[in-house]
Amino acid sequence: MSDRCYKGVNWGNVTFEDDQLVLSHNKRRLCKLSLKKFTNSTVNKTDIVIDLNTVDLQDDEDQLCEMRLFIPQQQDAQMKPEDDGEGEEKEGEDSVGGYADQLNSEIITKAKIGQYSGQSIVKFEDISLLVPRGKYQLDMYKKTVRFHGSSFNYIVEYSNVIKGFLLPQPDEVHVAFVLGLDQPLKIGNTVHSYIVMQFKKEQKANIKVNIDPEEKKEDKLKDLDEEYDGFLYEIAGQLFKTLCNNVQIIMPAGFQSSDKQNCLKCTLKTHQGLLYPMRKSLIFIYKPVIHIQISDIQKVEFNRVGNATLNKLFDVKVFTKTTTPQFFGFERKELDVLLEYFKSKNIKITYDDTNQGATFDDEDEEFTDSISEDEEEGKRAQRKSAKRANKAVKGQSGLPLDDDDEEEDEDFDADEFESEDDEEEEEDEDEDEDFEQ
Repeated sequence: MSDRCYKGVNWGNVTFEDDQLVLSHNKRRLCKLSLKKFTNSTVNKTDIVIDLNTVDLQDDEDQLCEMRLFIPQQQDAQMKPEDDGEGEEKEGEDSVGGYADQLNSEIITKAKIGQYSGQSIVKFEDISLLVPRGKYQLDMYKKTVRFHGSSFNYIVEYSNVIKGFLLPQPDEVHVAFVLGLDQPLKIGNTVHSYIVMQFKKEQKANIKVNIDPEEKKEDKLKDLDEEYDGFLYEIAGQLFKTLCNNVQIIMPAGFQSSDKQNCLKCTLKTHQGLLYPMRKSLIFIYKPVIHIQISDIQKVEFNRVGNATLNKLFDVKVFTKTTTPQFFGFERKELDVLLEYFKSKNIKITYDDTNQGATFDDEDEEFTDSISEDEEEGKRAQRKSAKRANKAVKGQSGLPLDDDDEEEDEDFDADEFESEDDEEEEEDEDEDEDFEQ
């Protein structure tokens, strides 16, 4: 096909020539793209969204980074390259889904996206995703993982995963598995910097790894076991840790709420969620996911802590170098626990009920006492107590940071997971643990 179409139309048929995707109208070429540049291809309702490689671009270069192929619903049968007379829509079947999925699969195969020309190493069925929401099948390949759902398909390269968290939820039924991405996942106009999976805590599985002995000689694959048996979330953590070049997957430890949980219930904007205070960071799940490094926090501000009778809840605003997220609706009983946590990190704490900005840089027991004294005296009594508290802390040294050697992240052994709580009680160490296979 050498003739080009100059009519200015933007619709036609999709074909493949060697390593090129060709869009043509009346057998005249509209455009062609090299399949080698394709990094992802997904179906989004009536569109096939194709992402092109932009990693190697210089800052001053311009390049096409995304192309969408729109497939009209009523033209589905006519657009098929080879109509065998069975292209009519079946009852209850999406008129677009059949051809769109077929063409998308062909693009993925011919462009060798995610090494889909072979079989997957591991497959997980019916995995719940909280972000982006849906039920998905996970196919793990040598270099990528594919999330296949009823409406959307996502492909994530292991090299794009830069951090992970396994977070037990307070219902004691589920565990959230959070993957942080270097390049966000794009879904239409929405971008997701994190993927949040949810597993049942007690769900067990036996999973066999599908890999040839010759392939297992590769550096990244040689650490894979032939078979995994245990809790499903642990198996997922082990596999992602191995295939993502031993990226750290952290489990919270040390911090405990008044109910002996690793997290606190609160609200960010209008979204209810869970805040996990950890040794080096805070992470809020699940919508939106926010991860804050302790080293980036300049100060925290406690609000609504002055009147225990009227205020059953309190708020915390975190001031970082770039953002100021505010978490609302902590239960009053968590005040002392959260104050002690931020003090142990040597973070500046302010109290803003009276707009006086009373500051508590160091350990100050009088502060927590003052907010529970005679509340009926009102704001005047609160201001006085705040001033007394400031005087009391002058000259005192702050809580020392925990020794670096004791604080060092410890590799987590999945086989010893059940005994972690016992070990923590004996050793009383305040540390987040690195998940280890």
